[in-house]
Amino acid sequence: MATVMKVVTNFRGQAGYGWSEVHYRLSSSDTPDLKAQLNSYLANIAPARQVLLGEDCKIIGARISYPRAGAIASFAAKYDLPGTADMSGTAPALSLAINFKDTTFTKTKVLHLRGFWDLVEFNEEYKPGNAPGWVDALTAWKNALIAGEYGWPTKDAANSARGQVVNYVQNAEGTVKLTLANVVGTLPILGSVFQCAFSKINKSESVLNDTFLVERTGALELTTVQQVGVGPFATKGKFNYRAVTFTRYAETGAISLGERRMGKSPGLIPGRSRARRRY
Repeated sequence: MATVMKVVTNFRGQAGYGWSEVHYRLSSSDTPDLKAQLNSYLANIAPARQVLLGEDCKIIGARISYPRAGAIASFAAKYDLPGTADMSGTAPALSLAINFKDTTFTKTKVLHLRGFWDLVEFNEEYKPGNAPGWVDALTAWKNALIAGEYGWPTKDAANSARGQVVNYVQNAEGTVKLTLANVVGTLPILGSVFQCAFSKINKSESVLNDTFLVERTGALELTTVQQVGVGPFATKGKFNYRAVTFTRYAETGAISLGERRMGKSPGLIPGRSRARRRY
């Protein structure tokens, strides 16, 4: 059974800002060797990405993971891989919006590359010719990702589903059972646990208008895995289940100057609020 693995690379700038980049890879095993997979990424992808960084930025670590029954399998490592010497990095808020394409050129994944050489940005435009060696370095990174069979998850229309939420009730243990109708597409089999998005319930004012981990407990019934505090049902809403399939990088399309704000540096202090109870 094939397994989609998620690789997150963490970066840090000299001013203290941090950011991450995400790639995915498909393994033919249902229990891939995560240490070997991360070592392969470090040997073949990270050095090419390191060259694209300014001297004031560096790669500080990476993590690879995949979901399994009731848990996440993961492996992480810390690094200290500085950018190209004597090449200043660009402003923290700027990015290069790189359009990755699949083999059919019908699917697109936009990756925001940050910490790049300042010379390739001029008058608010991407000017790759301004920095000798930049185009070759970017091409080497792109080719390493393609050769390594990395990619991204795209919507699997044949196995996705959408429709209406026509009622819900609070179970005794605090979970919520939602009743569906007018289902278009294919829901996972009974007993499956998956992410599902809800909207427009109770005129868009319900706490259920969000994405939840649910279990399919009936032909037209979903039950939240966690407790959720809800009021009485008032008006119909919608649900959307998005199944995904792995798509490999095949080429890049347009590259333009973009904006992607950085946050706190990973590994130092919490960068987000702790999870809050919904009940």
